[in-house]
Amino acid sequence: MTVIVYYPRFGAMGGGEAHALQTALALVDVADVWVVGERIPSGQATMERYGVDTSRLKRHDLAESPGLARRVFGAEWALRRWKHPFVSRAHRRVLRGLAPDVFISFDTDRPFASVGAFGAYFCFFPASSRGLAPNRGAARLYQALCNVFDRALLGRPDENIRTYQSIVANSSYSASWVERLWHVRADYIWPPCNDMGPSAIEKQPWILGVGRFHAPDGMEHTKSQDVMIEAFAKVHAQEGLGSGVELHLVGDLNGEARNHRWLEELRARSEGLPVVFHPNASYDELRSLYRQSSLFWIATGFGFDPESYPGKQEHFGMVTVEAMSAGAVPLARASGGSLEIVDERSGLLWGDVDELVAQTVDLLADGPRRDAMANAAVDRARQFAVAAYHERVRHAVEALSAETTAPVGRP
Repeated sequence: MTVIVYYPRFGAMGGGEAHALQTALALVDVADVWVVGERIPSGQATMERYGVDTSRLKRHDLAESPGLARRVFGAEWALRRWKHPFVSRAHRRVLRGLAPDVFISFDTDRPFASVGAFGAYFCFFPASSRGLAPNRGAARLYQALCNVFDRALLGRPDENIRTYQSIVANSSYSASWVERLWHVRADYIWPPCNDMGPSAIEKQPWILGVGRFHAPDGMEHTKSQDVMIEAFAKVHAQEGLGSGVELHLVGDLNGEARNHRWLEELRARSEGLPVVFHPNASYDELRSLYRQSSLFWIATGFGFDPESYPGKQEHFGMVTVEAMSAGAVPLARASGGSLEIVDERSGLLWGDVDELVAQTVDLLADGPRRDAMANAAVDRARQFAVAAYHERVRHAVEALSAETTAPVGRP
């Protein structure tokens, strides 16, 4: 059985890329598995970034495939909404020629029709202008024109999605929005989360935030590091917390100039504060920060109403689970996938900056409570282990290839 795991472009090395690679690894012992996409990282690169050995996977890099889209956009094309249908059409042509038995798509935009005998679409969040960004004036016209290109080159999105026998979301949250926006049933499998423990014998009074440095241009998923810096300035102004309280911000930084400008803006906002930036940190550096940090902040979706802009929220939160596995107590914005991860024993949920500040100050000052929550966080993180994910993915593919109608199953 030949399985293709398609991830359009490995331009960044974030949670989505790790999710796709772990899906391929889940099947490498039971099928002939190919990872297909652009700029696929080597086994050495994934080991350095994720601590995961992918050397057994076969790779087909679409950046090396000839075609009009490649000649027009070049080797370093930036992923933009209007370019998506042109590049996807070129990708689909190559994928059809590979003729897989099972086609697993991780297309982060509107998916094209399945090219395998059996198809599964693994969805981070259903693409929708309603779900992703404000859509007024020029933005509405832009989206409308992009939709015309999509339909002309790739077919109708609602028809394409029905060519997949299974739609697998990454959380109950995302699955509910698949059903609301696309009007099709979706199962979900929680993503594979690395165990970053054990925690350090003696934690530092550090607060950690992890998420790619993406400029908040209104169209893409941003991790709201500016909100964290604003909150930390208020924490830092509190008296009686003692010395050594620091904010560490880790994230992938790709080559786009706007993202580099965003990082420089964040540095300027944090001037005079003990804020340490770790762009493109290695796996070992990230794991060390998880182990030493006492608290973990996640602010994704702040400033966007969850009902109006669900795509702006945290769709799941793999980094939250990783932090919990190392005993860093999570303080997560009360929206999206965080509601499935953090319970009252293992962490705290917040709604505004002042609430985040108050919760942080309380936990930094109350060692016994923080330690109890850290232990509960480690226990909670075990429910999202890589081994459990691999088992569920194998079950899903076996159900597809057997032409059964059995659901994938929900955790």
